[in-house]
Amino acid sequence: MHAHVRPHETRGRAGGVAGLATRALVVTALVGGTAAYLHAGTDSASHRRAAGPYSAAALHEAAPYSGSATVTAYSASSDLATSQPSLAGEHLVARTLALASTSTRPANLVHVFHDGQATSLMTTANTVSGALAQADVTVGAHDLVRPGESATTRSGMNIHVVRVTYVVQHARVTVAHQVIRRADPKMAKGKTKLVRSGRNGIVAYTYRVVLHDGKVYRKTVLHRTTVRGALASIVRYGTKRTVRHRSVDSLNWHALAVCESGDNPRAVGGGGDYFGLYQFSVGTWHSVGGTGNPRDASRAEQTKRAKLLYQRRGTSPWPVCGSQLYT
Repeated sequence: MHAHVRPHETRGRAGGVAGLATRALVVTALVGGTAAYLHAGTDSASHRRAAGPYSAAALHEAAPYSGSATVTAYSASSDLATSQPSLAGEHLVARTLALASTSTRPANLVHVFHDGQATSLMTTANTVSGALAQADVTVGAHDLVRPGESATTRSGMNIHVVRVTYVVQHARVTVAHQVIRRADPKMAKGKTKLVRSGRNGIVAYTYRVVLHDGKVYRKTVLHRTTVRGALASIVRYGTKRTVRHRSVDSLNWHALAVCESGDNPRAVGGGGDYFGLYQFSVGTWHSVGGTGNPRDASRAEQTKRAKLLYQRRGTSPWPVCGSQLYT
């Protein structure tokens, strides 16, 4: 057993326990690798004798310490301020050793992560909330603690304190306008025309934002107001089929002849009004330079006059079979 005596403040905290007496004694007992601190205080010598060395005393556990049993006693008594061993201290030593050997609780090393930093702490607190108090980490009303504050501490435990804050944000969001497309049968296929220009809309939002350690955790819409409505644009597009322009010689004249006369250059149709491969009337035949009756002309002559007619009037002379030219 070894004792050291030094003056100690009598008001405030002594060995983790509030000092209330004008004469105070703080005893540190190292038993089985665990440090136990004992603070004893009395108002007078008579009170010390009457109450004994453990009145107003409390045992506070601290970090484990490997070594033989050692006791250090500190006294704030004015008559012990000469750094001499205290008799009361030696009496407390024996009592403290016996009490510490059965009452002390080993301290645990825990790691507290908070406010962007990590704090390692040797704590004898039973719960996470006690460990946070010893680490001087304040937990706000909305803050989260993982594991919970009532969880039992254990060696190597990681304690995370998440700072939770609530803010209100305002934002304006652009809403894209729609495009309405309308078919126009008078417009050539592939062509488009803008009939009405569109306009984007604007919507104002008010958000309630939950921040965890300064980062957005959840965002909820509180209000939504339309500042300006969107206006759709209108576009017309053509559906009219266009005739492909091909050279007259590349057209399928044989298909037209088959359709009109069964490919018979001497055919007579329409009650005797139409003649030949392409069923010319006599008047139409003469209009393209033909002479006599079309059915009397050669196949080549009839085809030549039919090509001249097509160049002037397209497929209109053959309203039923004219489309065969494009096959």
